[in-house]
Amino acid sequence: FNRLEALGFKIPYAPLGEYLQNHPPAGKIFNDFDIGSFLIFKLYPSHQVFVDNRAEAYSKTFFETIYKPMQEDQEKWAELSEKYGINFIFFDPADITPWGNSFLKNIVKNSDWKVVYINEDAIILVKNNKINSEIISKFSVTDQNGVIVDKINGYIKDSNKDKVDLNLTLSRILYKIEWRGPSVYFVEEAIRQDPKNPEAYWYKGLTHAYYTDKQNQELA
Repeated sequence: FNRLEALGFKIPYAPLGEYLQNHPPAGKIFNDFDIGSFLIFKLYPSHQVFVDNRAEAYSKTFFETIYKPMQEDQEKWAELSEKYGINFIFFDPADITPWGNSFLKNIVKNSDWKVVYINEDAIILVKNNKINSEIISKFSVTDQNGVIVDKINGYIKDSNKDKVDLNLTLSRILYKIEWRGPSVYFVEEAIRQDPKNPEAYWYKGLTHAYYTDKQNQELA
């Protein structure tokens, strides 16, 4: 990564590449369309992706009867993820498709799957089984503030990216998957770093507006 960046090539998902090298996934992968080429770059030939952004390499039937339904329909996900032996999910939280948004919200609530990595580039989950017990014990991330804050803050501290933008992006991702307590934490970090940033107040307002009690509505 460093050599390529020195030559002027920006490598996306660099921290994830390091993570995958240190913790190679076991079993079959399910991933979204956009991030597939990165996974090929990092994991081929030991692992094959579920899909990548060469649309011409996949049939219309694949997208309409497998890829999209697995994200839209939780029963279809249970059926097909079992059929294909999926043990590892690698998903770009910037995915803006309706089926992608639905999938992320549902999968982080599914007790059969555990989040083990999350940053602004990807959410990684593993199946909640004996094979993955060690990685779950060591890396599991939940929506409890103390857990996720400790996990993510270490990455933020070491990142070269603008800290305000990074905190805002993380807040948006956590809001998207309905982890609203941590979402508020990171947006408040952005406000602390840049008290005049209007975008930060906008996202904090959206988060508080979700709750129907008087105190949160007044905060919103």
